[in-house]
Amino acid sequence: MGDWPSPAAGGNLAVVVPTSLEWLPFAAIAFQRARTVLADDADFRFFILVAEEDFIAAQEIIAASGKVDLSSLVAFPSQLLDGLPITERWTAASWYRLFLPELEPLGSFDRILLLGVDAYVMRSPLAALCVDFKESIAAVCEPRKSPSYSSPLFGGPRATYFNADVLLYNTSAWKARGETAQLVLMAKGVGQLLPYSDQDVLNYWFRGRWWALPPECNWIPALHSAYDRPGLRSALIVQWAGRQKPWKEPLAPPVRMTWRWRASYRLFWGSATSAERLRGLSLGLLDRALLDLLAYYVPTVRSLLTDFRSMVRKRKNS
Repeated sequence: MGDWPSPAAGGNLAVVVPTSLEWLPFAAIAFQRARTVLADDADFRFFILVAEEDFIAAQEIIAASGKVDLSSLVAFPSQLLDGLPITERWTAASWYRLFLPELEPLGSFDRILLLGVDAYVMRSPLAALCVDFKESIAAVCEPRKSPSYSSPLFGGPRATYFNADVLLYNTSAWKARGETAQLVLMAKGVGQLLPYSDQDVLNYWFRGRWWALPPECNWIPALHSAYDRPGLRSALIVQWAGRQKPWKEPLAPPVRMTWRWRASYRLFWGSATSAERLRGLSLGLLDRALLDLLAYYVPTVRSLLTDFRSMVRKRKNS
């Protein structure tokens, strides 16, 4: 299978971060980091997708940063979500993934790269993105999943289950196969039965017919050992799937990456002092040493506490 044309050769790609208004400040960091790393790729465009009823408020928030052109904001037509199951945990924005190739201006691009609000682009994934795949969608297989799954649609090994917070869409293939209409029909029928809503719908619908991206394109700390430093160093995109988010926990693993994210947040929203700006741009040797210690000891202490609690429960039950 040959390579998809690079941006210089005529291929073009939209990078989009769908978000609710509540999570817009965090989505802006995913957006800005992707734009910074891929800035040299002239045919790449970057967007933040918000609900149309939140569009004006989102413009005001983004304008306050002074760092994002308002043309980067795209309004999502909320009527498209009628009949889809929306819960407190799985917001309306999580269902946007089903519609991206059908939206303008996103549908005019050859490829669409979706990034979750908790994604952080470390290095350019251009080589992985330029592969020529015939499937409608490409993603990264989640490693070390549980051996069984409670959903009535699965109920077996999840060896080929992918995470939906980093997705690469083949726009023409998606449209030609009418994927959106079929996905929406399925979501309305069984979406409420699925614990991971849109991600489960995507996995069931595309089972056996999605293209696997390299693991480096979606490196999830929660699915890797805290000591997997080689894995982290090779990561192109880090994504904090799960409950531990860098804006919630300053010591969320990997600690060095969490602190880097938090420095990016302060820099973007203008809440950093001059010293913090300097630190955010280039961590000093002492900072690096401290972060290395924290990255090693914090997960170790957590693991010991978990083992101790487990031992206490077993003794109580015996």
